[in-house]
Amino acid sequence: MSPARVGIAALVLGLLIGFIPTYLQLRDADARLERLETQAAISDAHSRMAQLLLAAQEERWGDAQSASTPAFESVESALAYSGDPETSRRLLTASQARDEIVAGIATGDRQTVRSIRLIVDLLAKSLDD
Repeated sequence: MSPARVGIAALVLGLLIGFIPTYLQLRDADARLERLETQAAISDAHSRMAQLLLAAQEERWGDAQSASTPAFESVESALAYSGDPETSRRLLTASQARDEIVAGIATGDRQTVRSIRLIVDLLAKSLDD
């Protein structure tokens, strides 16, 4: 093999050796970023749902009605970020309760508070995972 080919092979090998650790670090950073984005979306959903719970507990049904749309939109947003099957199941359960809770708020049904509290607890469990 000629010295030029050996030099080129050494250069290519050196570039690969330098590139692989950087690539692995970048891949790990992407995975961490994805987990943080998911946690941020779940945290936002939890916060908004807790605001909804507070309004319903205090029987401020107009405020609860106003808070319900952003609360459930944030749950659906978190569901779009979630890659974990258990977290997705919890978020889907929360999302599916939307119609029942909105109807309960519209009629001032005190049982709605219990339903909202269950969703807040589900979201809290997803934050703990």
